[in-house]
Amino acid sequence: VTRRQQELAACIACLEALKSGCTTLCEFFYTNQDPELADVCIETMQSVGIRSVLMRTFQDYGEEYNTPSCYIEPVETAIKEVERLRRKYLPLTGDMLSIWTGPDVTWATTKRGYEAILEYCLDRHVRYTMHLKETPEDDDMCRRHYGTGIVELLDEIGFLTDQFLAVHCVHLTPGEIEILAGKGVSVSHNPAANLYLGSGIAPIHACLQARVNISLGTDGAASNNTTDMLDTIRLAALIHKGANCDPTAMSAENVMRVATVGGAKALGMEDKLGSLEVGKRADLVLFNPDRVRSIPMHDPMATIVYSSSAENIDTTIVDGKVVYRKGVFSCGIEEAQLAEQVRNELQGVTFI
Repeated sequence: VTRRQQELAACIACLEALKSGCTTLCEFFYTNQDPELADVCIETMQSVGIRSVLMRTFQDYGEEYNTPSCYIEPVETAIKEVERLRRKYLPLTGDMLSIWTGPDVTWATTKRGYEAILEYCLDRHVRYTMHLKETPEDDDMCRRHYGTGIVELLDEIGFLTDQFLAVHCVHLTPGEIEILAGKGVSVSHNPAANLYLGSGIAPIHACLQARVNISLGTDGAASNNTTDMLDTIRLAALIHKGANCDPTAMSAENVMRVATVGGAKALGMEDKLGSLEVGKRADLVLFNPDRVRSIPMHDPMATIVYSSSAENIDTTIVDGKVVYRKGVFSCGIEEAQLAEQVRNELQGVTFI
């Protein structure tokens, strides 16, 4: 990945998110073969005006699981890079930017890696994340090396806290759900990616019943082909009805709560984001129901969840600033121009 390709990719993701009414984008960043790629990603997110979280993750193991060697680094290197990014950007950005860290995936992290990054995060009050139980390989690898499942291992070393955002969680057992609930762990539910990759359907209905905080994610274009949050909201509302053979398993109200309040809590920003209240940041979206897809509108909440698309998003406002309105991005980027730049950049590039 070149720095220019990173810039264009970040720009595409951010603009599509804003166009679908998403005001806060979390980037699970793992392409660390060039340290400055993280800088490019941060600066691009800031330039388009979206509230952003860069989760600078790491992998200190995993070649036997086909992790590219250029992605593998000592945990000390990762910590040093996270500190660099935090010193460089956080004093200038306020709460428009957060910088997290954490392991990438179970099969690319050692126990020592977990312990070292946890010590750093707790000492410096840095929130952390990782992909957890997306596939059965998570437990298989963990049992082979440490004689226990991954949730049990993380619990044993104190990794499961309310500062931790667990991504995917497709293969959680009922007992593991209770553990996450008891520790205050939040879960990022990525339904489209889990279906696209054949990972399965996360037990979100059971998580909600156990009072686990749930948020929504797209998992990015590599495993979803879109960062459209409305698409994710609709899918999350539908698949759990089918998976549970129960049309009430995920109501429109529940999925919107997950997408807003749940997301804010997962980021540790429930006092600033997630609802329209005095004292919170002015992150809001103007929704126009007068489109063929969404008329007639009898129930506004149901219309947003089941009958909307990006064409319904009239205006997206972040921190009180209009960043998107009626097809125009305030950063000055035009979609046709961006598409041409992407085509020019990828000429001659071979994809495997």
